[in-house]
Amino acid sequence: MGGGNPSPVQAAAGKLRVTGLGENAGLKRLDVTDAAGQAQIVAPVVHVFKGDGNGGSIYIGEFKADVDQLTADSCVLSPQWNISADDVQEWDFSNGARFRSQIPAGGRSGVENLRQTIQRTNEQIVQTNFRIQEQQRLNVAAEAALAKRRNELLGDPTAADNVDHPEYKLGLVQALEDLEEERNGVQVAVDRLRRLIKSATKAREELVDGLKQIASQP
Repeated sequence: MGGGNPSPVQAAAGKLRVTGLGENAGLKRLDVTDAAGQAQIVAPVVHVFKGDGNGGSIYIGEFKADVDQLTADSCVLSPQWNISADDVQEWDFSNGARFRSQIPAGGRSGVENLRQTIQRTNEQIVQTNFRIQEQQRLNVAAEAALAKRRNELLGDPTAADNVDHPEYKLGLVQALEDLEEERNGVQVAVDRLRRLIKSATKAREELVDGLKQIASQP
């Protein structure tokens, strides 16, 4: 295949459907026999260029013809690399297309290296985005745990009243302060009762002593 005239190309579902390029233009499948004696069909390879609008061409990449859709004057080409959405957006053949069966090895190697670099970079971006999402998820979980602990310590005004567990609404800090105040009040009351008991005991003892004295008189 030489340069030829630009052929109509339609991009769909990650493939190129080309009219005017087929077996009559030299796009031939090869019937070969492998080492095990089995017959194999080798699909023809095509290097695709698109017109740049200024009389030049831009290399798109290496494609392989689908042997089951190869006719005398048409073919369907599948890219021989993991395409991305950016690749598909570049498949604009409004300025024509050209096809080559071979290109210089150095240029092909350079393009392949660039594609591999782009693929690795995209994979790193995906992994980085995944780690960012995971960090965000962990951050949300940590914020929720922190809010829960904060409510446990300082209280949650939206919590329902619970007589047995006032700390659910008041928080542990306020609940402990209230309990401390209550304990102090109980201690004061107990101390007052002890003093009353002590006074009553003393008065009883004095009465008992007085009765003893009266009983001992002749």
